[in-house]
Amino acid sequence: MKYLLLLIATAWCYSSTGAELTKEKKADNPAHLERVQNREVRHAAYIRHVDSLILSHDFTFKPSTFQREPAGMPQSIYNPLFGIGIFKDFIDVDIPFIKGIAPPYSLIHMNYTLTPIEYNNYKAVQNKEGWIVSFTTDFFGADEYTFSFKVYSLSGTAVLTVSNATYGTVTYGGSLLAHY
Repeated sequence: MKYLLLLIATAWCYSSTGAELTKEKKADNPAHLERVQNREVRHAAYIRHVDSLILSHDFTFKPSTFQREPAGMPQSIYNPLFGIGIFKDFIDVDIPFIKGIAPPYSLIHMNYTLTPIEYNNYKAVQNKEGWIVSFTTDFFGADEYTFSFKVYSLSGTAVLTVSNATYGTVTYGGSLLAHY
């Protein structure tokens, strides 16, 4: 038993020494440093790309999941046609929405094209993680809907929250795409 413990302790000492040597070799290796710098440059370029998308007002949010808040079941969106297009002259809303304040909820299809007169308070505010883009609309009715995107610049992902005082809140997860 003593020999087994001695053998394990010796192996552990050698393995930790080898790991430290490997870290030192990587830190001194010019190829490793070049790869790290190249990754940083690529990430910075992608952050600039996401920033330019938001500032151009010319992008589409493509949802991949949605969920009724506060504790609904997440559901996947497989239809590639759903999305919210932000254009210079209008906003195109085409997403599913879970309507209702108590079960049974109903799934409806929001399919509207909004001109600047029909949406209010469009804002794009930058924070340390990315952007928060928001606007409100009444969809030609009495109930006001608030759309709020939280865009993460490093990953390119976005979380959309659509809230309404009457029908509740639905959260969407997805990504941004540029219009070309």
